[in-house]
Amino acid sequence: MLIAALCSALGGCVQTLDPPGFRIVGSDPQSTAAPSGILLSQGNRLSLKAPTGEIETGGLGVFINPAYVLGGWYLMVEHVVGAEVRNAYFRRLNAVQTLEINADGEVFIIQPSDLGHLSRPYLMASPGVGPMVGDRQPSVAYREMATFRLSELQLTAMIKASRLAITVVGSAVRLDVGGNNVAGNFQRNLDRFYTRATGRASGAG
Repeated sequence: MLIAALCSALGGCVQTLDPPGFRIVGSDPQSTAAPSGILLSQGNRLSLKAPTGEIETGGLGVFINPAYVLGGWYLMVEHVVGAEVRNAYFRRLNAVQTLEINADGEVFIIQPSDLGHLSRPYLMASPGVGPMVGDRQPSVAYREMATFRLSELQLTAMIKASRLAITVVGSAVRLDVGGNNVAGNFQRNLDRFYTRATGRASGAG
């Protein structure tokens, strides 16, 4: 827990990351619709390309993972930059300050949450720390994380939006992701999570 909290506070740590795939996990998945329920997710890629234009694959890029904890809705934002990438240090957000979301013209700006229990290791967005699969060598990356609390209405607005743009604002740089740079399954993954957490459909088309 301490390492995860320090990584978040310091704006990133050098770690080895497995390539992620979207997963829904929970410590009490049978009661997630109740106020005491906990449901988490991993590997929901937001970005397809880095600001410099290269395609982001595996564990690199921007991920926004929904979470349902004790009656509240959260977005776990993770920005992962490969340490071997040119000028990697200058691509880092450092302290994550705000999350700006535009869903079909409805704009909401969210400040980071300070809930300590959301720094627990099981909420880290990539599926673990360790060597990459296959014959490849471990990939080292800077991981920057922040937690944002939002309302259920804001989450469903993101799911239903036909035009979605998201900006992650850091103390060093800002990352704008929208249009064709939003991963095709990003909103579908949010919808899957919402349905799992509530037991009902979001109403997305």
